[in-house]
Amino acid sequence: MATTATPNTIAIHGRSYVLAWVGANAAHLVAEAAAGDEARAIIGHAGAEPNPAYDVDDVTAASWSARTLCGRDDWFMCPTEAGRAFVSMWNGREDAVLAPSCKRCLAILDKQFAAPDPAERLGWNVIRAMEQLGEWGCVHVLGVPADQAELLRKRLRAEARQRGWKFQSRVGDGQLIATSENALSAERRELVMAESMRRIQVVNSGAQLGEPAWRFPWS
Repeated sequence: MATTATPNTIAIHGRSYVLAWVGANAAHLVAEAAAGDEARAIIGHAGAEPNPAYDVDDVTAASWSARTLCGRDDWFMCPTEAGRAFVSMWNGREDAVLAPSCKRCLAILDKQFAAPDPAERLGWNVIRAMEQLGEWGCVHVLGVPADQAELLRKRLRAEARQRGWKFQSRVGDGQLIATSENALSAERRELVMAESMRRIQVVNSGAQLGEPAWRFPWS
């Protein structure tokens, strides 16, 4: 007996969403319909014949919002390996769509979930990072918890702007790296360059150096 295919849905924070096209461009998100909301089935087009690869109840039950998160209607499910939800000449000719790509849907989704609470060490690390940014023009924080990375970056950006500093940063793999090209005075910049050259010479001589002050762990 052939295995019944699963419709193209994903679960995000405990709620299911259909991955959907509106004109076969970006992959949108369609949420489960809440009680009392307008709802439709995955197959919402008159005369469409259900793809026999799917359980007919899965694709004809009116369980989904009539519109994508970004407000588009007339959507249809993106294909899985089994094809579209309905019989189509494109079934077997299209790649499966595995993730949403509509920027508006993703932005709306982000706003639906509460931001993480600041960790106890966030304020201390902001103070220390700003001190190093003002002294060295750069900072590298290691071991940043995933849910604190954007909070740390936003706090540092806000602090830098209050001081009139330009601010560039990136986060990933538990690290934050930030630089400011105008945080240093001309005199301080010369001292930083001299110290950088000294460290390079020490390393080239084979000696061991400790971590610079501008690189430090989160905790």
